[in-house]
Amino acid sequence: MMPAATYTPAPTATSTPIPTPTPEPTVTPHPTPTGPYLTIGDARFSVLIADTPTLRSKGLGERDSLAEQTGMLFIFETGHASSFWMKGMRFPLDFVWIGEDCTVVDITENVQHAPPDIPSSQLEIYQSAVPAAYTFEINAGGVGDLDIEIGDDVRFGEIKSEFALCCEDGVCDGN
Repeated sequence: MMPAATYTPAPTATSTPIPTPTPEPTVTPHPTPTGPYLTIGDARFSVLIADTPTLRSKGLGERDSLAEQTGMLFIFETGHASSFWMKGMRFPLDFVWIGEDCTVVDITENVQHAPPDIPSSQLEIYQSAVPAAYTFEINAGGVGDLDIEIGDDVRFGEIKSEFALCCEDGVCDGN
């Protein structure tokens, strides 16, 4: 009995390319902020401070943008965060509400800026669902991008305010 015939194709002149390994992407760390800063978990931010009625009222209004890894910390003499609106805002924000225990107690994400012609009486008001001592505003999407969650520890550094109590190692003013 004869073995079954098998067909073997003739070799071709075309070579098969050898795959080259794809280099691993490198993560470029964000520069370490200088001056006043705030950390939430492992995320560190440069801080703009709103600690007077005038600064709190203006907030980030009339700005065109906010630098990455930067936010505005609202500090209140009463130790209780107030309500917020988006008057004069030109870009969306995430609000991180910080409790007296120096943890994130609430989060309001992707708060859209209001149309410039809307009357103040028709602006939406935002506030924490639970008592908060501070409010920290960052670019919309920052909460998700940095995995900020309720319960995360918050620490302030080089913030000169007698009402800033979430200090790293008990020192807020850098001294």
